[in-house]
Amino acid sequence: MLNEKKAGPVLVKGLKSNSNWIKWEALSAIKSLKYKPAINSVCALCLDKKSTELKREGALTLGAIGTPKAMKTLKILMDDPDPQVRWRAVMAFTKNARSIDISFLQRNLKKEKEKVVKEQLKTGINLLKNRS
Repeated sequence: MLNEKKAGPVLVKGLKSNSNWIKWEALSAIKSLKYKPAINSVCALCLDKKSTELKREGALTLGAIGTPKAMKTLKILMDDPDPQVRWRAVMAFTKNARSIDISFLQRNLKKEKEKVVKEQLKTGINLLKNRS
């Protein structure tokens, strides 16, 4: 209900809360707004090893933001130990990737063990091939 100018700074503050629920809600709202000024805070939260649930939502938020820094962080998340983080990172990365990124996805497909992540990598590769 608030616009980006009013809500954005409040949401970034929410990412620093002691409550993971508030952080998750802030990530979700930042994702909806595609609020680019939050990129540094979102990347930091995604690279923090403490909360897998926050990394999962954070990956989707990075995909919505779509900046080069977001893409770089998504590449890092594609090596996360949690397959659900990797799965979301592939989805988010593919949303903003270019055809030159196909080789990156193909390399990840070769090393991936989890079926759900492998399927998402295949889907992403096919999407990028169809875009070019």
